[in-house]
Amino acid sequence: MAMCPQCGLGLGEGAKGCASCGWKSSSRNVIVILLVVFGILALLCGGMLVWLGIQAKKGLEVFAEHGTPVGLLAQKVRVLQYAREKGSLPKTLGEAADATDEDEESALEVNDEQGRRFLDGWFQAVRYTAREDGTFEIRSGGPDKQMDTADDVVANGTVGEDIAAARAELRRRKKELGKSFQEKFGGKNSNVRITVDDGEDGPESDTEPDGKPAGEATEDGTKPEENGKKPAGGDGK
Repeated sequence: MAMCPQCGLGLGEGAKGCASCGWKSSSRNVIVILLVVFGILALLCGGMLVWLGIQAKKGLEVFAEHGTPVGLLAQKVRVLQYAREKGSLPKTLGEAADATDEDEESALEVNDEQGRRFLDGWFQAVRYTAREDGTFEIRSGGPDKQMDTADDVVANGTVGEDIAAARAELRRRKKELGKSFQEKFGGKNSNVRITVDDGEDGPESDTEPDGKPAGEATEDGTKPEENGKKPAGGDGK
């Protein structure tokens, strides 16, 4: 037996109203309820989309601000390696990339109707300038996306410059980039791993999920893969 939704009185079969409280069955009530449900779902979905948009924006900001210097430095290492092998500066960044490691793709590289270009964290083409005195410059327009303004990001180099020192600086920057992502998106337990191709030995990854360099010894002086293992022969004597 159907019950009145307002007073709870039993209704006869096929009844379209309640004589006690005056409630009347109407398709309008069903429509209103459905609209309310759909409205709540729309608000929840909209809130989720807004949250996802905010997180995506934060990620792009971190990538642009901290990733652009790393990307320029990786390109600088490519140019230095090219100069060391060829004895002169490459005419383009693409020439350096092809000569140093043809199989590896540099981050944010595009090849379209405008030609082959390397982009910064703001998805703008970087500018490479090779000078006759053996110096060179790799420049990003920075946040305002305009070249030769105060917020530009620049990597300078010279033929014969210590490539080992440049690689060491690249590794340091990579670790800082990894920490920046960890602080933004997960703290100490973040699983973010940062890999930047430096153009000679293939991709390197120096930042583990816990923020320590790969293969770094633990507090007891052993490497991670050695923890909990004993030498062959039991106690090692």
